[in-house]
Amino acid sequence: MPTIDIDKQELFDYLGNQFDTASFRELCFEFGIELEEDSSEKGQLAEGERAQLKIDIPANRYDLLCFEGVSRALGVFLR
Repeated sequence: MPTIDIDKQELFDYLGNQFDTASFRELCFEFGIELEEDSSEKGQLAEGERAQLKIDIPANRYDLLCFEGVSRALGVFLR
């Protein structure tokens, strides 16, 4: 599976919701993608660095290989 990194705050702002990691992981599962890692969970962030979400994308969903595709698809799925 391809893996992409997405800015956590930018995605949550676009979706209009501030998810905790567990609920976002559940949303991803229901949609058919997998949250592999949330960099804010492990305290991996250097000063001034923004949290990243590492998301596994199914090979047949090339439309989800960028921020715009993931944000648009999840936004539609939530509505």
